[in-house]
Amino acid sequence: MSESITLIISVALVAIGIISVASAFWNLYRGTAKPIRTGVESIITVLFFGLAITSWNTHIPVVLWWFMAAGASLLAGATVISAVKVPEAGRR
Repeated sequence: MSESITLIISVALVAIGIISVASAFWNLYRGTAKPIRTGVESIITVLFFGLAITSWNTHIPVVLWWFMAAGASLLAGATVISAVKVPEAGRR
């Protein structure tokens, strides 16, 4: 019984982490949130959930956490590109 509860909690943590990164990508793409804040929030979220999942869980493979970390890294790169993007100069 306790193993199934642990699995349910682990799957919920992974789902929340993935939803957080996907939401951050969507907000960054639409431009509705500040890029730096969005990137930092999602990276902290993924790291928190990754540490919470890997520290006490044996049901979810560590590879899944690495995929979440890779998603956060891609988001960090997109955040930097979005933050330093120079608007195009107007035509004369």
